[in-house]
Amino acid sequence: MNDFLRKICIFCASLVVASGLQCYICDSATSDFCGAKVDTGKIKLSECGGENVKCGTQIQDPAEDGWIGVIRVCYPLGALPGMNETNGCHMWTNDNFTARYCFCETDGCNN
Repeated sequence: MNDFLRKICIFCASLVVASGLQCYICDSATSDFCGAKVDTGKIKLSECGGENVKCGTQIQDPAEDGWIGVIRVCYPLGALPGMNETNGCHMWTNDNFTARYCFCETDGCNN
């Protein structure tokens, strides 16, 4: 492989590595399109900045009126002390707050 072609391949590979994870970012308290499922026609993927992030979804227990809080984010690993950050869903409690947190690491996986 000539040197020019090798440089092109390295450059293209660096573009793939440099592109970040894309997650849905929304909150059901402020958007009707961010409930149990994301309305992907209304909420678009956002690129997560930095390294050591996963797509995350926080699902709160239903309130007395039946409302369920859902928040989708780019979750920086280590943000919540004691959180099981492996892929999948896990319950987390802190003082009087309990929620289910789900983590994944492919584009759009927190829909």
